[in-house]
Amino acid sequence: MAYLNPTQTARPDFTWPVFRFMAGQRRSLPQTKVLAFTAPDSLDDGTLDVVMALKTLRELGFLTSAGSGEETIWSLAATGQGIAVDDYELFQRRLRSALFVRSDAQKWDLADGVAEDLCRALCWFLRSDPHADPFKWETAQQEQGEDTIFSNDTRWGAFQSWGAATGFTASAPQIGGTCIADCTTAIRQTIEDLLEPRQQVDALAVLRELRRILPALPGGELSEHFGFLNESELEVGPALSFALRRGEIEGWLKLEQRSDATTQIKLFNPDSDFSLLCSTVQRMEVARD
Repeated sequence: MAYLNPTQTARPDFTWPVFRFMAGQRRSLPQTKVLAFTAPDSLDDGTLDVVMALKTLRELGFLTSAGSGEETIWSLAATGQGIAVDDYELFQRRLRSALFVRSDAQKWDLADGVAEDLCRALCWFLRSDPHADPFKWETAQQEQGEDTIFSNDTRWGAFQSWGAATGFTASAPQIGGTCIADCTTAIRQTIEDLLEPRQQVDALAVLRELRRILPALPGGELSEHFGFLNESELEVGPALSFALRRGEIEGWLKLEQRSDATTQIKLFNPDSDFSLLCSTVQRMEVARD
């Protein structure tokens, strides 16, 4: 389905609440009961949104169904198993994995059941600089040129919702209706999965793993699949550099440059024409609220 077309796919604003309800039930439910609790009569047009959310969750592997129409029976599928009703971060992790599934070792399965339009838009947007002016619809129109990533402002609005839900974008602070390529949430969650607290790893190895797990990043295979080629494996790019440097500022990451290092990745530096060099990455243990 076209994930940036709201007439075909539900936005995350509905998919997460509907999934939470199903996760809390821990059993199969008929569609009529799901609708009764998640789209009561007091919500005028909620029924269609919930049905679309159910179908989107099924496509992503969070839910499974049997039957059709109002007689459809909905259950948690493999991707949805084990997610607590308040564990939105685990939901985000599995959402990204579902979007970036591959059919085999050679080909991205983007034609059947995977969000090609959303993936392409993410690959395009993650090449932008979070330090620059935040994107509005007018900015997106101007920057996309002849690529036609977004054919109208409705698709741009859907992208903002999906970008935030996957942890790849964020709204500019104190500026409503804007979007920047702040992928810090996706990077932090992935770093937490990759490294143990206090573990220090070669920076290039971490960069390769980030691109493997999050292939929409510049230099990742999915990004290159859409023709967005990276200058060099060592070039990190503005968006990923922003996330890594923000991790250091927030205290959950430590970036170091060792004089005896054999390889160094090049972080984008908005304040200079020269890159910031990094040879090791260390995950720091930070207390959560």
